[in-house]
Amino acid sequence: MVNNIPHINSADPVLLSSISNENTRKNLTWGLSVTYLPFRMKPHKSDSIKLANSDKKTTWNINAGLTINTFAFTGDKNFSKSLSDGYTSQLGYQIGLGGIIPIKGRFSLKPELQLITRGGAHDGVQGGGKVHGRLTYLSAPVLMSVRVHKLSLDFGPSVGFQLSARLKNDLGSAKAYFFNESFDFGLNTGLGYDITPKINMLTRYYLGIASVKNLVYADQSNNKTEVDYKNRTLQIGFAYKLN
Repeated sequence: MVNNIPHINSADPVLLSSISNENTRKNLTWGLSVTYLPFRMKPHKSDSIKLANSDKKTTWNINAGLTINTFAFTGDKNFSKSLSDGYTSQLGYQIGLGGIIPIKGRFSLKPELQLITRGGAHDGVQGGGKVHGRLTYLSAPVLMSVRVHKLSLDFGPSVGFQLSARLKNDLGSAKAYFFNESFDFGLNTGLGYDITPKINMLTRYYLGIASVKNLVYADQSNNKTEVDYKNRTLQIGFAYKLN
């Protein structure tokens, strides 16, 4: 900085008034300043959120609920329509164990292991009432999940291994030998909603791709008609977080 400093005592106003600008001298001063902060700056709120997200760990849950099951038919159109008109849906159940593995940001992976029933019902004969075909599977869905606040969108494949297949009506029950496909495969899509930090409500729809039964009908001329049975399942349930 620059200061104008007179040659004489600035306390004398008379002499000071007679001084011209040429009788002053200029003083040039350089300064160096060092500042030390004895405290740490707090992170920005968004940085805190990022740190919190990076600390997420895998969580586990138990889940259970109801299923509404039916069969879809592919193959001969006329035969498929006839079977579709004769079959109705039936209630079932599902219970299992699942995990939520954070990947990045809003994305996570949800592997699960479930005991689940699928199948359908049709009108019986000889006064036995409806015949219910119940297929019980050990199912292993692996879902990709996208989370938006309390809502999550899930999508992914599911592999099922048949544990039992039975037919039941008012007259009793018996093993369904013609449901002899032990392997089931399909796609799951669904929504989840966090009711509380511990309780999640879920709804899913299962679209079976693999055939669980192949029906071949031959007429008197040995003309064969073929139809495949495939599972369709709507799931409604709840999951409880264990950690």
